[in-house]
Amino acid sequence: MADETFESTILPVMPMKEMVVFPSAITPLFVVRPRSLASLEEALAKDKHLFLVAQRDVDTENPGPKELYPVGTVSEVLQVLRVPDGSAKILVEGKYAAKSVDFLKNERFLQALVVRLKIAQQESRQIEALKRALLSQFEVYARASDRIPEDLYNSIRGITEPLNLVNSISNY
Repeated sequence: MADETFESTILPVMPMKEMVVFPSAITPLFVVRPRSLASLEEALAKDKHLFLVAQRDVDTENPGPKELYPVGTVSEVLQVLRVPDGSAKILVEGKYAAKSVDFLKNERFLQALVVRLKIAQQESRQIEALKRALLSQFEVYARASDRIPEDLYNSIRGITEPLNLVNSISNY
């Protein structure tokens, strides 16, 4: 269950096509669209934080607030590699889930007031059973996939907090 807190901030928004960055995930991204590049520049000029949010229709080239889902991830830009064609390859780390509550007028890039979402976590037998089932299914996937090295699998197996476990596995 998500419970909004009063912690809010204004951040540049980067719409994501067919991708979700989860909290605690370190993810490489290619930034090509002019408005997304402007959002990146704004983030780098301030505190390196972006609001990454999935867009509803991947065919929309310049999505506005109505074409974006309300919940996304506040992420920190860790690395930037400029490409000669003007695009950028970046590495981001998801920090926390957030919800956009308002968009600010800005011609160069999307900017939103976002509120951090606090996810209530409860320990129970059912949660423990679901964790075991999730780890079991992830083990099957990891053994069948070339994408999951043994040390990564072992690291994920060691995660005890349910939400961190779900977020970590969701990247694969």
